Amino acid sequence: MAARSAVIRWPLGWRVAWSTLYNCVVAGNSAGVEGGGSCRATLYNCTVIGNAAARDGGGAHISDLENCIVLYNTGLDGSNHYGSSLDYCCTAPLPEVGMGNIESDPGFVNVAEGDYRLRSIHPALMLEPISARF
Repeated sequence: MAARSAVIRWPLGWRVAWSTLYNCVVAGNSAGVEGGGSCRATLYNCTVIGNAAARDGGGAHISDLENCIVLYNTGLDGSNHYGSSLDYCCTAPLPEVGMGNIESDPGFVNVAEGDYRLRSIHPALMLEPISARF
């Protein structure tokens, strides 16, 4: 669940902003400018999928993400992430900075039906850093 979370309705869309999220799915949100999924937020063990931004960071904009899957988002610049810090994440393209990231299909059970659980054998299950083990 979320700790100190906020879903903010901007004049041009919805997104998570100035929040810390744990073990959440952030899906199907949009922003009229930047950060369709998250903006200036911190996410741990989250899946950020199917979000859109008119400009930068369809998935995450200026956010910190650890042990997350950030894929299938849209935006003009940085469809999945823009100006964000990613560690131990599954995303594309790989960020220029950060450690332990992979770029591969996460093997969701059924994306079309919104089932974002991972199949039992996948590299994304092995990304967990020590700090993610609460």
